[in-house]
Amino acid sequence: MMARSGSRTAYSFGSGLGLLDRFSWFMENSGLKVHPVREKRPSIRGLFDLHGNLIEWNHDWNWDFASS
Repeated sequence: MMARSGSRTAYSFGSGLGLLDRFSWFMENSGLKVHPVREKRPSIRGLFDLHGNLIEWNHDWNWDFASS
């Protein structure tokens, strides 16, 4: 619920994925790298990177950081 800024929708900005690019970094728009905070729009509570960025990389796959 915190990542949704108290909303009952799938994301802090609503339910549609059409706006995801405006609010978060993810595999398709990030160039497969972590980005600095505050490059995308904040939630209505002023929080940045609630959906994606570094958290997504840790959750989506097992990465061998020692070799990168």
